[in-house]
Amino acid sequence: MSRSASARTCDSGSADRAGIATLEALARTARQVALYGPEHPIAAEALSEACRELGASAGGGGLEVKAEEDGLLWNGTRLASGDGNVARFHSTMRDRLIASIEISSGVGPRDLAHLLRVLAMEIEDIEAAGGITSVFGEGAGSGIRITLVDFTGEMLVPEAVWRQLTQGASPEETGNLRKLIACCAGGLGDNAGASATGPSVGDPGLDLEPGQESAEDVVAAGIARLIQRAGEAHYFTDDKHWQSWREATAAELAGLSPQWRSAIFRAPVGASSECPDMLSLIAAEMDESNCVSIVLDHPDSIRADRSGMLAVALERILADRGRRRSIEAALHRQALAQGVPEEVYQNVVGILVSRIEGRWPAEPQTASSESEIIDSDAPVAPERTDDVGDLLQTTRDDAVWRSSLCVLLESLHAHLTIGQYGTVISLLAKSVEECLARGDLEGLMAVVSELGREAAPETEREPSRRGVAAGALARVSTDPVVSFLAERLGDVPDGLAAEIIELFGLLGEPGMSALADVVRAGKEADAKCAMGALLARDGPDMSHARDLVSAARGIALERALLGALDGEGEQAPQTVMAVLADAGEEAWLQTVQLIFAGGRGDLGEVLVRMLHNPSGPVRMAAINAIAELAVKDAVPGLCEIAEAEAYFGEGARLREAAVRALAAIGESRAVRSLCAVLEGKALLSKLGSHRPRAAAAEALGILGGPDSREALEKGSKSMHPVVRDTCRRALARLLAGQPPVRGKGSAG
Repeated sequence: MSRSASARTCDSGSADRAGIATLEALARTARQVALYGPEHPIAAEALSEACRELGASAGGGGLEVKAEEDGLLWNGTRLASGDGNVARFHSTMRDRLIASIEISSGVGPRDLAHLLRVLAMEIEDIEAAGGITSVFGEGAGSGIRITLVDFTGEMLVPEAVWRQLTQGASPEETGNLRKLIACCAGGLGDNAGASATGPSVGDPGLDLEPGQESAEDVVAAGIARLIQRAGEAHYFTDDKHWQSWREATAAELAGLSPQWRSAIFRAPVGASSECPDMLSLIAAEMDESNCVSIVLDHPDSIRADRSGMLAVALERILADRGRRRSIEAALHRQALAQGVPEEVYQNVVGILVSRIEGRWPAEPQTASSESEIIDSDAPVAPERTDDVGDLLQTTRDDAVWRSSLCVLLESLHAHLTIGQYGTVISLLAKSVEECLARGDLEGLMAVVSELGREAAPETEREPSRRGVAAGALARVSTDPVVSFLAERLGDVPDGLAAEIIELFGLLGEPGMSALADVVRAGKEADAKCAMGALLARDGPDMSHARDLVSAARGIALERALLGALDGEGEQAPQTVMAVLADAGEEAWLQTVQLIFAGGRGDLGEVLVRMLHNPSGPVRMAAINAIAELAVKDAVPGLCEIAEAEAYFGEGARLREAAVRALAAIGESRAVRSLCAVLEGKALLSKLGSHRPRAAAAEALGILGGPDSREALEKGSKSMHPVVRDTCRRALARLLAGQPPVRGKGSAG
């Protein structure tokens, strides 16, 4: 349809809003009429209200709704095409070839109900009943009049060309082709039809056996030739006109029914010596879904005797190397998602595989050399190769399997009911067995990972759906699945190995056991990653990690502890202590060594807690590490040890180590305890080892202050010569203001 002279940009906001509001009312009314019938009180009330709104919108006169090429005119005002009701009403009129609807100001509910019911009819039912004119005329009243599109009157294309190109086919079937023909025939004159059609029966270019040609084949071949001729006419014009023609033609082809569009793309045309195949270039302007439709939505896709025509269509839509892979992927997804018969899908894949293997000869497209095209001023056609991408370079069975799995995984992100969601999850769980049977590592990892994400507490899924996913994940957490992943762990790249290790954490008890095995015997990098996954997936009591650490020895123990110490943040000390809950002395001592070697002052809380460990060697190691790392939070615990430990043997050594650690930390709050150690009021302190008292004197000389000086003055009169001499030296340095040498370490 050509654009009416009365069309104009919407310059009246009120008219635009009134039109959109009235269309919304009509949409509501149509639903009521379809649901209840026009005689029902609810529908009758809605019809009456809609009639009043139409009368108000008409403003006392008539109302005309006109469907033009690019939108709706409401009494001459263009409505906003982005509104959903406007777009649907426009599409409804265009699909039924209705050019305009005229409504009188006094339209009645009966006439309006008839119009709405006709507009809601399926197009096929309208055509079967004799067309829109017959259907509407059966119950039409005086309040509404419709006008149909007049192709002849609009002169989209010369009548002779139209008749010649569509000869033998029903006008009702070919009416939507006229704009496409007009788009291509405009610059070719009245001879466009004759030059496009050429011979039909027996033409080698048609690739048809005698008796196979149909009216559709002949019409499609004629239009395909017309497109080729028109493209050749535009090919050597300037880039702007060339690109504009390609886009316009692609848009017209996209607007056709799937079967006509597919038939045109399946017709060989034979390019001239100067130009490439125009339909291949036009396919590059179409979206992927239309390209896939060209392959799948034609009855001949299933017929082996028409495989040559299907192959031509495949050659054209895959000619653009930049889009080839994405179109192939879309072909797989849509074939299974739309329920395309298996025979059709296998036929398509079979042709593509045959192209790869060179068993299907490619159709010659042009005789020109590459240099001739490059030297011209026209755009260069995409390079043609026989390689149709990596996705289809598998057996047909593998291609179907992988596509089916992709469809299931993508379906989880669609808007599904809880029943549909449960079905998809169940199918994914069943696909795990198929992955094992096929040895499909990638597919198995994708399924387990997706189930894990769906079941994770942090997901946005509602609890019921998380529960469904968690149940499916529990069902697939079996020894065969874990064994399959574990067997391939050593043969995959590091990045993929890390992903497999993360998946173990999702697979219940078998997976947790596998993580422990990796810590004990896997690669060093894998062991660290596995311990992290074990801690992340373990329960609050860290039972799996505790069992691992308590039973491990040697290098396995070191790996487990390194993984446990790898965490950061406020929870890191609690995690380490939980892991060590059942550990023996070796694990505690190795933990201290690793904290010290790594300079992990942030894990000082672990060392502080070790001050109360029943093992003397563990407490001694913790005290020494605290001194080296200067853990200030350990001061109260060190003071307790310095004052309360035994005066003989191991106790005396611990007291001396604690005193020296307090000196190394340098906290003044330790002075009171150090003074008590030096004074040694108890008789046993005088009889026991003198080394803690001497160490306390050195510490007080370091910390300084009035209390320290007073304690050192008293100690200078001690009966024990070592204590007395140490106090005098410390006091002399303190009074002289000399900076003391801060000693670290412990007594032997």
